[in-house]
Amino acid sequence: MSIAMKNRFTLLTTALMALGLSACGGSNSGPELEFPDRPSSSSSSSSSSSSSESSSESSSSSSEPSVFSVTADYNLYAEAPTDSPVGVAVSAANENYSIFNHSDAIERQDVIATHFNQLTAGNIMKMSYLHPTEDNFTFDDADQLVNFAQSNGMTVHGHALLWHPDYQVPNFMRNYGEGWQDMLTAHVEGILNHFDPEVVVSWDVVNEAVDTDTEDGWRHSLFYNYAPPAEGEVPEYIEVMYQAARDTQPDVDLYYNDYDNTANAGRLEKTLEIAEHLDGLGLIDGVGFQMHVYMDYPDITNFRNAFQDVVDMDLKVKVTELDVAVVNPYGGNAPDTLTYDAELAGAQKLRFCEIAEVYLEVVPEALRGGFTVWGLTDDESWLMNQFANATGNDYDDVWPLLFNADLSAKPALEGVAQAFRGETCTSEF
Repeated sequence: MSIAMKNRFTLLTTALMALGLSACGGSNSGPELEFPDRPSSSSSSSSSSSSSESSSESSSSSSEPSVFSVTADYNLYAEAPTDSPVGVAVSAANENYSIFNHSDAIERQDVIATHFNQLTAGNIMKMSYLHPTEDNFTFDDADQLVNFAQSNGMTVHGHALLWHPDYQVPNFMRNYGEGWQDMLTAHVEGILNHFDPEVVVSWDVVNEAVDTDTEDGWRHSLFYNYAPPAEGEVPEYIEVMYQAARDTQPDVDLYYNDYDNTANAGRLEKTLEIAEHLDGLGLIDGVGFQMHVYMDYPDITNFRNAFQDVVDMDLKVKVTELDVAVVNPYGGNAPDTLTYDAELAGAQKLRFCEIAEVYLEVVPEALRGGFTVWGLTDDESWLMNQFANATGNDYDDVWPLLFNADLSAKPALEGVAQAFRGETCTSEF
């Protein structure tokens, strides 16, 4: 048994004895999302920081970036004030940075089991992976991940039953004519009936159905084109997907997930429109906020207001894909002007802390769907490729996550723990 598993077992046993409660329980994901709507902000909000005796700072050679690490002698998920999930997205199967096949796979597993109690698959539980042809489902890779989660006392958040990009859509779903509703229903039933709902406890049923550049605000995907909606209506495929999911696994939490739905008023409005429509039919449990954010954008007030809008609907709020890039390719932290120094590492710690803090302040315990970061270590982040594709520039690192490439804990991890403990957020480490 690994140290992490021993820690988890000890914590679980202590919790059961003391409280009578049961504790519940990467990814280099390619072009996971479109680049968020371009922010208008420019300057970094870096705060000053200083080192304490409990922190360690090590610098590599002058040709490599500095690495800042802290001692994390705790389980991050256990620092949270409730048993709501604290999650991480991971790569699996034969992907880069797979927690099963990477050169440091065992070490990655140990860090994950120490600090998180929920997993999200970065890629391998998307539709083209699980349902490549109409009469064939392929679950081997997903089962390996789900079994790992279960054996370590974790749950899994499923991502995603339906998503629009061409490379993610199985060929049989293209140009589908009469009977598309039955086809989508069979897709949902085949997947949800396979997984134990006590382990795979929630799903992003539809991912990114909004496009604020279209006249009606909907993404005109092939699913939209099955039956384009009348003005003021939600596309039919969305309701079909959620009805099938609710009918198949009524106890699994169903989320609608989208990006930039905090500061972008139009995207938030359409997100809430979807949620309100589905909630009226009893078909949704919560809204997912991807939260691919910068140091200076969006403002904390945007997060607060968007979370509150969902809370006011009595729906769960889930931070599904959080990363905080210290590089802003459209703002003042362009890579050619950036030095990832102690001050910036401290400012990132503060930013992570404030995001977690506002989540806990606004969202009541019963509506906390979870808090998930999108990847484990900085070097595996999808953002390097995403920023390069968007700007034409190369990015060696954008330092957006909670762990360094060597799996040491960053000050950012302590920032999240600080918020979870109810401590005042600081940039010091």
